[in-house]
Amino acid sequence: MKQRGIAAVLALFLGGLGVHKFYLNQVTAGVLYLVFSWTLIPALLALIDFVRYASMSNEVFAAKYSLPGTPGVNLSALDNAEPMLKWKRVLIAVPIAFALIVALVIVLAVVTG
Repeated sequence: MKQRGIAAVLALFLGGLGVHKFYLNQVTAGVLYLVFSWTLIPALLALIDFVRYASMSNEVFAAKYSLPGTPGVNLSALDNAEPMLKWKRVLIAVPIAFALIVALVIVLAVVTG
């Protein structure tokens, strides 16, 4: 079973390279973080992930990131936390969209000279 504290520390210190995503068996996301690490956008996303992991309960974290059938994982914890997580998704989506727009403006400024 994956541990929330380890995922949070990895997201904080090595998240810009996607190490926390690899730890959570999200290989595709980890590769994307690694490929785009030069843009510093993954570092911002990792900071958001750190806050998400730090504010998430152990039960919800285990239900969301453990493999199905893992002993001691209560999937009903995820259902009970779902209404609480919806507003957090909005709060997370806004800075992500802003960061992507800023990155696009910077890339366009560099390309056009």
